[in-house]
Amino acid sequence: MSLNTVSGFITDRRWLPGRSETYVWLNRRNEVCVPNRISEDGWGCFFAACEGQWTTQKGKRVFAASSVHMSATSDERISRTWSEDSLIIWLRKSGWPAVSNRVSRWPKPRRSRAWRSPFYLYWMREIPFGAADALHHLSGGRVADDVRIQAGIHAVLKEQAAHGHIGVSMERLVVLLGERLCVNSTVLPSLSSHLHPKIAVEQKGQIVLAEVVRQLKEVERCLATNQMQLTDYDDPRLRQLLSHKYTVLTGSAGSGKTQLLRQVIDACHQDGLRVAVTATTGKAASLLGAEGQTVHRLLNFGPEGFSRRILSNDVVLVDEGSMLTLPVLVALLRVVRGILIISGDPGQLPPVHGISVFGYLLERLPVLQLERIAAIRGGKGFTPPVYTFQHHSIESVLQQLDQEIQAARGRGKLVQVLSPVKESSLGMHELNRWLQMKMNPQGAFLTEKFRLADPVIVLRNDYDLPVPVLNGQTGVVTGLQEGRIVLRLNSGVEALVSESNLDLAYCMTVHKAQGSRFPVVIFVIPEKEYKSFTCDKRLRYVGRTRGLDKTVCLVH
Repeated sequence: MSLNTVSGFITDRRWLPGRSETYVWLNRRNEVCVPNRISEDGWGCFFAACEGQWTTQKGKRVFAASSVHMSATSDERISRTWSEDSLIIWLRKSGWPAVSNRVSRWPKPRRSRAWRSPFYLYWMREIPFGAADALHHLSGGRVADDVRIQAGIHAVLKEQAAHGHIGVSMERLVVLLGERLCVNSTVLPSLSSHLHPKIAVEQKGQIVLAEVVRQLKEVERCLATNQMQLTDYDDPRLRQLLSHKYTVLTGSAGSGKTQLLRQVIDACHQDGLRVAVTATTGKAASLLGAEGQTVHRLLNFGPEGFSRRILSNDVVLVDEGSMLTLPVLVALLRVVRGILIISGDPGQLPPVHGISVFGYLLERLPVLQLERIAAIRGGKGFTPPVYTFQHHSIESVLQQLDQEIQAARGRGKLVQVLSPVKESSLGMHELNRWLQMKMNPQGAFLTEKFRLADPVIVLRNDYDLPVPVLNGQTGVVTGLQEGRIVLRLNSGVEALVSESNLDLAYCMTVHKAQGSRFPVVIFVIPEKEYKSFTCDKRLRYVGRTRGLDKTVCLVH
């Protein structure tokens, strides 16, 4: 097998916990796995040429390097002496041309500041920490410089917040910072002396980002003014939801949260109240009716963050509250002047990125808890059964999957296949290809990926189309027009959608299915390959509760 070659400027590198490899990014885009830990001493050079093969690791394209040669670049404008021009050229050649153009137009004092201390570009949110760290080395910076340690602490805590952690212990911070800087944590200076109050503070044994502390204080201040409202509704549930400025509606899957929210919307409209109907995901928003929109859309989210200054609506509803993050909650509390009702299931999945706040709200606000009510079938209560089957081979899983689909379709039932992962022999992508051949073999290919009559799912919100589409909406391919897929949404409306904004939906991830339910669900769990991931209680809970008639779990 012939080897491939990739080369470029080193724009980031890191060690991963418990791994012997070093991960390097070249020209911002190419991720390279080097089969040994390269310490700080090995980064004197800043240009790398690697030989190896492209592979896929957990859904990402990674270059597995068998050999790495690091050197100075042949561009003497960078390698000769470090200057303002070197900085601008490096930014352009390593994958940040727009940043390079902006910096080149800065006043000279500001350009000089970025040249002398590249972490200034990180603090100004122009480039990520890894790129600023690479520039720090190019400019002759030292391993333990205060500016590097402080920026590293901020970067590590930001990554932890993105994974849902409010803070970490000092001992954990030392380990994480060593891995981020590619140094042995024992050589790091005392971090206590580097905790600048504008960057991070220590609270109850945890090191927390200063901006997270400020956000939590703002939330506490807002929630403390949860005054009573005047309501005269006959339904006690409506009275409770509309009797406070802030209220939480919760309950397990099938307890009737969405139905009750629709009742709130109707009651408010009858009283002439202005209602904003939102959800944390596009699919959940679409289920609440034509006026549904995402929270980010309501708050005018853009490159500069949330730009909405005030919401004059009398009532604001937010569904799928389990996926609400701290920054979004702060933005909501800043602008909502009326009643805010947040609905969600604490057993469901937290946000993919960011600090979850739903459990926090459950402890601090009035809560209306709905109990799950069994569906009525033939005059009797009916709880959808869940069947679990263990399999020892992928072929056996696929065989039963085929049998279950044929049986359900024979009874006229809609089937939805779920997987907890995208990349795997039993992940979403592979199952979609397999299911397309099984369930739609006669459909004519309209593009390389999509056939006529394929079920598909929208990947991103697009409000600029004649018929706007929302992330998570599903429909069926009915044609191709002007290079776009003609999609008949489940609402019955047709929309023209870019192929790049669609994916096959024979199988979807559990995250995408959250907030939706289907007559028959087949939940494929590749436990052997992703044991730690698939043993997540919330993930299993969501996957097992999507079926209206039944859920079949196929475990490999």
